[in-house]
Amino acid sequence: MTQPADPAQRRRVITITAIVGACILLGIVYGVVNSTVFSAKSVANSYLSSIAAGRFSEATNLADPHLNGNKAALLTDKAAGGANTTIYNQRITSSARQPDGSTQLGISYMLGTRTYTSTLTMTPSGSKFLLFRNWHINTPLLTTMSLQVPQAAGTVNINGVPVSVKGAASHSGNDNSSSTDESDTTLELNAYPGVYTAKLAQSDYLTASPVVITNANGISSESASQSLDVRPTHKLTTAIQDAVRKKLDTCAASTSANPQGCPFSNSGYSSFSTSMSDDYRNFAWSIASYPTVQNVDVSAKSFETTSGNAKVTYDEKSGDDWSPESDSNSFTVNGTFSIVNNQVKVTFSDESTGLGY
Repeated sequence: MTQPADPAQRRRVITITAIVGACILLGIVYGVVNSTVFSAKSVANSYLSSIAAGRFSEATNLADPHLNGNKAALLTDKAAGGANTTIYNQRITSSARQPDGSTQLGISYMLGTRTYTSTLTMTPSGSKFLLFRNWHINTPLLTTMSLQVPQAAGTVNINGVPVSVKGAASHSGNDNSSSTDESDTTLELNAYPGVYTAKLAQSDYLTASPVVITNANGISSESASQSLDVRPTHKLTTAIQDAVRKKLDTCAASTSANPQGCPFSNSGYSSFSTSMSDDYRNFAWSIASYPTVQNVDVSAKSFETTSGNAKVTYDEKSGDDWSPESDSNSFTVNGTFSIVNNQVKVTFSDESTGLGY
């Protein structure tokens, strides 16, 4: 006949069974949590959700691309402003462990009406709470989009984010050479997938129609590139015209046969040669017709004019007598301009010419 179990022994069996059951349960819970909450997929899902929600700063904290300046200008929440600018229907489509211990995740998302695909490479990076594996995103979901714009533009706004044109990464035709004032600049900007609208910053002197750039993985570099067609406003042309008139009025006040630094200097009048300068006196210039500013080139920050005409009167010595004479000279004016603190500064070129007819 079986003896009843000793109460102490029975308590030990129950305790051991409970401990074993708890360990099994904890193991199951650990496995579930480790494969879900702290898995590579979970980190990637959080990352994609941040991008889709326009929380770009949060996404950047999850996968720091180590960028600064213009390169990182669009990695802020403000760049996600506006309707229908971010991705949606984002998902993980595949997962593959790599020999080096990393995990490569296939992903897809929609932007506009199209579906795009890419990959995220996840690598183990330490642990969380001493128990769970921590995952690092090695390949941030960033692509490069390009915007060509004249340096004269100063600043452009992309989805409301001001981006400085000065000192941009590259210049058209210069193969990423150092900055020059007389060129278009190519802004090369890293950005999360999205739709970006580039506008010229508010200006009295320049204008441009906005351009829209769709930036997504797999899009050709040509599609992710746009040019901002910056044009002079009437106010800029008027400011240059006023500067030209002021310059010519100053030149016309000269009493020299060949006013220095003026488009109708060194005009080729043989009668004004230095060797016969004593035979001429009382030079008085006037502008018979002012040239009109045209061909304002925003990229080169230069301008040209139509032909103007200057008239000069003087006295010519003939024997012991002086007789009044007059002549005229057609000329053009060209030069460069800059816009600083909303003021236009005009510099006149030595290539301004007296046409001599």
